[in-house]
Amino acid sequence: MTSPDLELVGAYDYRLVALSVLIAILASYAALDLAGRVTSAQGKARLLWLNGGAVAMGFGIWSMHYIGMLAFRLPIPVQYDWPTVLLSLVAAIVASAIALFVVSRSKMGVIRAVLGSIFMGGGIATMHYTGMAAMRLSAMCSYSAKLVALSVVLAIVISLVALWLTFYFRGETAAWSWRKMHGALVMGAAIPVMHYTGMAAARFTASPSVYGNQSHTINVSSLSVAGVTIVTLTVLGLALLTSFADRRFSLQALELQLKDDFLSHVSHELRSPLTAIYQFVSILADGLAGEVRPEQSEYLRLTLRNVQQLESMIADLLEVTRIQAGKLNIEQQRASLSDAITDTVSMFGGSAAAKGINLIANIAADLPLAYVDPSRVRQVLINLVSNAIKFTAKNGEITLQTRIFEEDPGLLVVEIADTGCGIKPEVSKLIFERLYQATDAGEHGRKGLGLGLYISKELVARQGGSIWVRSEPQKGSSFFFTVPIFSLASLIGPILTNEVKPDDAIAVLVVEMDSQDGWLSPDVRIAMSNVARALLQRCLLPDLDVVLPKMDSGDAQELFFAVACTNKQGAEVMSRRVREQFRRSERLQQAGLTFTVSCDFLPPISRNVNEPMGEFVGHVAAGVQEHINAMMIARSVPA
Repeated sequence: MTSPDLELVGAYDYRLVALSVLIAILASYAALDLAGRVTSAQGKARLLWLNGGAVAMGFGIWSMHYIGMLAFRLPIPVQYDWPTVLLSLVAAIVASAIALFVVSRSKMGVIRAVLGSIFMGGGIATMHYTGMAAMRLSAMCSYSAKLVALSVVLAIVISLVALWLTFYFRGETAAWSWRKMHGALVMGAAIPVMHYTGMAAARFTASPSVYGNQSHTINVSSLSVAGVTIVTLTVLGLALLTSFADRRFSLQALELQLKDDFLSHVSHELRSPLTAIYQFVSILADGLAGEVRPEQSEYLRLTLRNVQQLESMIADLLEVTRIQAGKLNIEQQRASLSDAITDTVSMFGGSAAAKGINLIANIAADLPLAYVDPSRVRQVLINLVSNAIKFTAKNGEITLQTRIFEEDPGLLVVEIADTGCGIKPEVSKLIFERLYQATDAGEHGRKGLGLGLYISKELVARQGGSIWVRSEPQKGSSFFFTVPIFSLASLIGPILTNEVKPDDAIAVLVVEMDSQDGWLSPDVRIAMSNVARALLQRCLLPDLDVVLPKMDSGDAQELFFAVACTNKQGAEVMSRRVREQFRRSERLQQAGLTFTVSCDFLPPISRNVNEPMGEFVGHVAAGVQEHINAMMIARSVPA
């Protein structure tokens, strides 16, 4: 029995004290580690790391405090008000968020460090004394003002030291280092000092009449201590593992970026001297600088072939760096695969005939148009056909054909089959990997960098297709790749399925762009076309309007089409907005481009009650296509 008004004498369970210090050290190490991730992250990732780090670090600090309180044993039962306990956890998380925010800044001057330590130390002190207020026991709790003040000062000073250590170690790239461990030991040993100073400030006097609100109280047992410890270690462990994984991925991405930057720089630096070498050797080989003997001419031709091969390697390197940087330009449009295949066969007809190889193209007459970037499809075809010629012996045969893909009617499949040396099954799985080269490909197998098929795979994938090979050694190979069929219905379908007002109709907006003095080069034309298309896209409403891909072959002028679901007033507003934005574009005006904007409405196309939505969209698409064809014919642009 405890007498009233008798000061209670408490004792510590030093096993729990040691556990609280251990958790403080782990929380400190997590803080040092997480600070680096918060600092290096950008945008939304930075916010996620800041919030996640604050929760993990705050949970660790709070757990140290909570276990430290449980280590203090009084001769009377003690319960805890769980809402107040949760409030103390929130205070710990807020204090941790302040700390991570301060140390993640690019600079931390004296004023910022002092202010941050005051807020962080105040948060930790708030957490401690809020947790003390959660105690429910038959005793009065009073505090020594001097020790309370000392505990708050210690909290601020320790916070200042913690901020300085965290800011100092945040640049550590290694997941583990002795310096970081020493810093965690210093922080982990210092943090409990404030807690146990605060505990020493409390005096408990027995008073049976005082027990506080017990409506939300919980009993504490050894099981709850184990539960808090396990949860805390799990949270801190997950935070450290996530930080470790993120650091590994970041380092790998940085290494890849540095390598790509190096390759890009070297490639650009090599192109100019190679161009000069090629030009001067061509002058010598053509006899423009004087008579050349036959054996000298052969040497010069060999030099030219090697220069061309080196230029091809450099072009592949530059293409790969664009792919890795996400800067690969793909402009899908309505295009004919037949034209691309015919052009490729014409290009390689001479080199195939020189090796005695029969190069054949089998193209169906009723082949639908594809939704592709024509220049990129030609790039894939050139790579595959050049490889087929390289690995096919004299009197062999190479066949190009295309058809609707049997497994997916929405795709076209292109097949390049040869009677060459074939590929082993284990090699077939690797040939599309970056920098892969077969070790037994013969005398022709080591003349490249192993990038051609990797680039082809990326080009096909970025156009919505896939690429694969079927082959047997000594029986030839068949390479296949798929591309989507052009479907106007799939492009305009989303705007027809959205909510449409009764007076809305289908309008076709046309922007005609022409150059006053003629296009300076194809590259300039493509660049200006991309600017105009992006500008047109920003002028429209994404749910009710859609900019169509390139629909013409692009003779003298560039035509841009957009389909809108709107009424007459909306069409006028849209046309005015497009004209104004194009007029304000400095890049387009500086290029000396002229624009004409017009908008026409389709004849009303009503949907029957029982008509499936797919059929209705198909009817509308057919009407839009007919209207576009008529406009292109009127402007003398081939449809």
